[in-house]
Amino acid sequence: MMDVLFLIDDDQTYVKILTQYLKDEFDVRVFHNAEDCLEALTSEKPQWAIIDYQLPGMNGLELFKHLRSYVESDKLIVLSSNDDPKVILDMIRQGVQSYVVKDEQVIESLQAAIEGELEF
Repeated sequence: MMDVLFLIDDDQTYVKILTQYLKDEFDVRVFHNAEDCLEALTSEKPQWAIIDYQLPGMNGLELFKHLRSYVESDKLIVLSSNDDPKVILDMIRQGVQSYVVKDEQVIESLQAAIEGELEF
């Protein structure tokens, strides 16, 4: 049985790309905002979560803080198009262990994060 992975991202293009990439390894559940993800936690607990930082309503860092009680920290991955070192440093200070930038190497970076080989 495959691990359940919650993918929380409101960007349809990234959702499609990431779902296609992840579907062979995980049972992917897609949410387009944090609130729907939190509601789903009442009936299902994921083993993994990939959280976009820029979400409508609650942002990805706030959602990350909620999900820490359900998902092991090394299986929580934050995605963002923001590669500002100050933002990344703030994420690390908040407990984020894997921060993947949405760029042309997003799949490779995501694979490294899943395998525990992503280094800041």
